[in-house]
Amino acid sequence: MGKVAYFIYSGQLSRIGEKCFQSLQEKSDCRIILYHDSVCNKPKNTELIPIDINRWNNRRMTHRMELALELPVLEGDQILVLDTDLLFQSDPFAVFQEAEFDLFYTSRGFVSDFNINAGVWGFVQNERSKKLLEFMVKQANNPSWEPYKEFRRAFRKNDSREKDWWTNQDLLCVLSKHAPPINASLYDAGEKYNCCPRSGGGISLTGDAMKEFVQKIGDDSYVIMHYKEMEKQCRLL
Repeated sequence: MGKVAYFIYSGQLSRIGEKCFQSLQEKSDCRIILYHDSVCNKPKNTELIPIDINRWNNRRMTHRMELALELPVLEGDQILVLDTDLLFQSDPFAVFQEAEFDLFYTSRGFVSDFNINAGVWGFVQNERSKKLLEFMVKQANNPSWEPYKEFRRAFRKNDSREKDWWTNQDLLCVLSKHAPPINASLYDAGEKYNCCPRSGGGISLTGDAMKEFVQKIGDDSYVIMHYKEMEKQCRLL
């Protein structure tokens, strides 16, 4: 059983991106795979795989799910699918010890129309998770599952042509409330594995939200801090 962290990125890593990889390596001895395009400041001790631009351009989040299916991993491996604006405060692979599941997602710690944030999710490599990921990719490319179509109508103006952004997060939001027609077990790992500022989805970032977020930096009960727009709002590093 291996531990694998999977990232995808295009362009030069920001300072927070560099800190993301550094902090992960400090907290875990996992294998790190980075699919990349034009990343000149490549992290050390990382497996680098070039992005297929034809599959990446204008369909980034859809391709992110496709690559999760194509990772060079083994049966039983524990996989984390991660953004690059994260700070790891303790070992993120502890999530796999909390419960038995095929795929986990991370809910926000506040009320939002988008109750799941797709910056951190993951799965155990097995036949059930493979079928669930195949279902997710199929829906992103050609929506037919009614709960997903309803969500897209409500929040994305039913633009089924949109493959670039939000597809993975929208699917996780729907999966958190509607059992998929796939025999796979799901687990909500909660805010501590993806602690976001209380903003986004029409919620403005307030001074109180910024203060609340910063106070959690250094508290390792919050395993992963997710900067989001805080990267732009204040100097945290």
